[in-house]
Order: sequence, then structure tokens, then C-alpha cells
Amino acid sequence: ASAMLADLSREAARSLAGIEHASAAVATLVYPQQPVPTSASGLLVAEEGRTLSACTWSSVKWPHAAPPSGDLVLRCFVGRAGRHPALNLSDDELVAQISGDVDEVLGIGGPPRKSRVTRWENGLPQYAVGHLDLIASIEAALSEWPGLALAGASYRGTGLPDCIRQGQQAARRALGATQSRARRV
Repeated sequence: ASAMLADLSREAARSLAGIEHASAAVATLVYPQQPVPTSASGLLVAEEGRTLSACTWSSVKWPHAAPPSGDLVLRCFVGRAGRHPALNLSDDELVAQISGDVDEVLGIGGPPRKSRVTRWENGLPQYAVGHLDLIASIEAALSEWPGLALAGASYRGTGLPDCIRQGQQAARRALGATQSRARRV
């Protein structure tokens, strides 16, 4: 966004470029049907010595999307502030380390039946103290363009619901600006 907006507002572009981002990876692991805690849909790992930083039991959280076989599907996240050394591993090595953590944390033994690793280089925004004030100042610098709106994980929340909400708000803003302009013409 910084590069795209540089011609409109150097101030906004400079501020956007200053938002730090970390790299992350998500490994989707499929195991034969196994019990997992049903009182939760995932876990966060605060322990620095682990590769795993979070895990969601997707097939339990979204049963309508679970495999008909009853297999357990886990989405395992790697990455924290800075660059986690495990992100330099090959996909197979990364899955081996993550499945070791899954075994220790959830008691799921053996390698997964299937796995897929998705990597996001610099895809995890790191909100610093005052982040929302920074975003407000960026939006103020862009206020000259009423149909322009920022939306995405770098601004007001990294989760899917946050990004969907931001996208809907951006669409309403763009539509409102278009309708307002049409009324003036």
C-alpha cells in the first residue's frame, strides 16, 4: 500500500512503510481421527522453545468442512515477532518439527497422513503501541480522496472477521463517495 499511495500522499506512504511485519507459515496437518479437547477450538503456545505458535482443530471448529472420513484436520501456525528460525526449514522439515510439537502438546502421535505448508513472507503485521493512532493519521492524510479506504490485516485486526469487516466498510465508503459524486454531477 505504501508504494501504491506514494504519489497521493508521501506522509501516508511513509507511515504505512513503517508498519513492521513478521513472516509466518501455516501447516495444515491431517491425522487419523483422534480426540482433542472439545472445550476449545485451538491453542496458543507462549513457550519460545517450540516451533508451533498456535493451532486450531479445524475439523472440530468447522464440522461442516471436516473430511467425511472423520480425519482430524489441524491448522498449525509458525512465526512470531522477528524471524522464527524454523521458517528457514524445508516444508518437510517444518512439518516434522510441528508434528513433534503437536504430539507433545496434544498427545497426537505419528506423522500426519497429509500436510500442506503455506508461507507468508512479511505477512504478519506487528502492531506497535499507538498503532490505531498511526492508522488514524494515515487516513487523515488520505482524506482528500473520499473514495479511498484502507482494508486488511495491517490496519485494524489480523483475523478473517476483522479483514471482512474492514473490506465491507471500505466498500461502503467507496460506494458512498461514488454516489455522492454522482449526485453533484
